[in-house]
Amino acid sequence: MKLSMRNVAKIESADLELKGITVIAGNNNTGKSTVGKTVYSLFNSMVNINSKIRDQKASLIAKFFDQKLFEDPNDRFDWLQRGLHSPLHWAQRIAGYSQYSEIRAFLIDVLGERYDEPFIDSLINDILEINNLPEDRLVKSAISVYFRRIFYGEIGNIYQENANTVIDAQIAGKTIHLKFKENVCTDLVRQIDITNEAVYLDNPFVLDKLNTSLSGLNDIQRNVIRKLLHTMEAVDNVVQQDYISEKLKPVMSQLNKVSAGIVEIGEARSYYYKDSVKGKKLNLSNLSAGLKSFVIIKMLLENGTLKERDVLILDEPEIHLHPEWQLIYAELIVLLQKAFDLTIVLTTHSQHFLEALQFFSEKYGRTDYCTYYLSQQSERGCVIQDVSSDIRQIYSQMVDPSILLDKMRCQMEEDTDE
Repeated sequence: MKLSMRNVAKIESADLELKGITVIAGNNNTGKSTVGKTVYSLFNSMVNINSKIRDQKASLIAKFFDQKLFEDPNDRFDWLQRGLHSPLHWAQRIAGYSQYSEIRAFLIDVLGERYDEPFIDSLINDILEINNLPEDRLVKSAISVYFRRIFYGEIGNIYQENANTVIDAQIAGKTIHLKFKENVCTDLVRQIDITNEAVYLDNPFVLDKLNTSLSGLNDIQRNVIRKLLHTMEAVDNVVQQDYISEKLKPVMSQLNKVSAGIVEIGEARSYYYKDSVKGKKLNLSNLSAGLKSFVIIKMLLENGTLKERDVLILDEPEIHLHPEWQLIYAELIVLLQKAFDLTIVLTTHSQHFLEALQFFSEKYGRTDYCTYYLSQQSERGCVIQDVSSDIRQIYSQMVDPSILLDKMRCQMEEDTDE
């Protein structure tokens, strides 16, 4: 996947190739997280968008059914007595119809002769008005709403208020083009349907929310909770567990170095972590931040919400990890990408973590699936450059503060000697 960004939040320009593992480094406040949010919004605003629009139309049609068919409560009782499906069921069937004749035939079949012609005509006109809403306009509206939520209403370049925001993606040779003006999607080209969601992990403490209120969570974190709570039917669980045990054996082995326990549901449907060695049950809030980072990944794999060819976005994943666990997490990322052919976008400030990613990518034959970018501030916004051919530029920026500290220490010693 190739991604081009112009005037998105803090970013003036960025051209990236997202293949395998994409690493973005740079100083604070230089737009690194903006890339992840853009990828996340692009995928999750458009995933299965046609069916989502159809469901919204069906929901509105069902409301018209409720208002017009059940003005008298006895009408609903009679409807149920006749063994008819709910209005939403019929609305979902009829949401794709665009011709008067096919809607009328459907309604007559369902309603029989209980309603007169003027009533049927009125209902058909309402349905046609909804079904004939321009698809392109509805999709652009849905995309606008989603991007505004993720970017808190600041999609455009904060340094150039009048500049248009343009996002172009090339996926499997197909184009997705988005243009925003004043936080509204004004242009859309969509040559491919998005079928995979993106998962964005930026805060391991979101795990605590499994047992507490969801208040205070943003849309990204609520989506993580929704995925963590996902459960499968018993048969699916058997298939998934078998699939994991074989294809993900190296990944699970790596995870179990840190998180060999399991998350279970206890009394009052509260979640706890059960240690695999001592069998001790721990409240999720009492787990260390580092352990939570591994538990989240493990849960997403075991419940089947992290799947092949998905997009995984990790915002500074090393921040809560001891250097030894950073090595384990870096190896986990490489193994996970290799097993599931994931597109992984991650940001980092850690030289140690970056070195580990490079090492394990080489060890497992994924060097050609890694790209490295450096974000830097400019007068008109932040610019993200491909430094894959010269990663020393990233290391130089990471090492400079240590060199400065050594100079300050030497200066302090000289001042003390004087």
